[in-house]
Amino acid sequence: MEIQSTSMKEPCFFIMESNRGRISASTDSAFLDSNSLITAATIRKKQQQPINVKMNGLGREWMDFLTPRNSHSPLLCSQRVLDSIKKAAFTGFKAFSVKLHAPKGKTMNQPWAYYWIIPTAPAYQRRLRTLTGLDFPNLFEFLTYGRSSEMQVAYANQMCAEPETYEVTKIIPDSASWDGSDFNQMNSYCVAGDFGSMPCSRRVVDLAATEKWTNVYFTLLTSLDRRRLDHLKGPWPPATWYNPYEPV
Repeated sequence: MEIQSTSMKEPCFFIMESNRGRISASTDSAFLDSNSLITAATIRKKQQQPINVKMNGLGREWMDFLTPRNSHSPLLCSQRVLDSIKKAAFTGFKAFSVKLHAPKGKTMNQPWAYYWIIPTAPAYQRRLRTLTGLDFPNLFEFLTYGRSSEMQVAYANQMCAEPETYEVTKIIPDSASWDGSDFNQMNSYCVAGDFGSMPCSRRVVDLAATEKWTNVYFTLLTSLDRRRLDHLKGPWPPATWYNPYEPV
């Protein structure tokens, strides 16, 4: 099994996700959308705007992205983000205006408009490659890289002692099937993944790092070690994209 090197080609395929964890008690802004599921078929139909969105867990600050509570909801972004992606001429999405409704008994001041960002470009084809510890000679280094938890190290020791019990699936996109869009659907029947996640291009990640988009993060689609890329504190781009022991 080959090991990644620092000279490896920079990645093209990313996943954009809203921050599912609470940032803090004072800044968390989550929402419940009025539609239980928005699919590719839904967005092809003419929708009446604005779309009603019921808010939940209001905090003191309005962030660039609001965290969805319903699975498979598209990302809800601020006017600031929409303006920047339009200026950058990003492709593969539609923006639908929304009307935010405060939880019963609460009031809120909305500093800017929010919009559904719904990917419309087709999903690129992908294949899955299943690996086990038997295929993975640097399994221990991979599992312990950058980690100091005794529990995690003990888990890694156990897996390396019994490598056949460790199984991972690597996603390998087909570059030839990608039309170059900046936002892509998850598949033909669902535009977004769990909690608003969606495939995006490197251009999106770079813009997020430049403009410091809040309450959103990015991971490498093609990485087994799906750590969050730090687009807020930098440096950007990161010195290395992959765990050095990532199998290829």
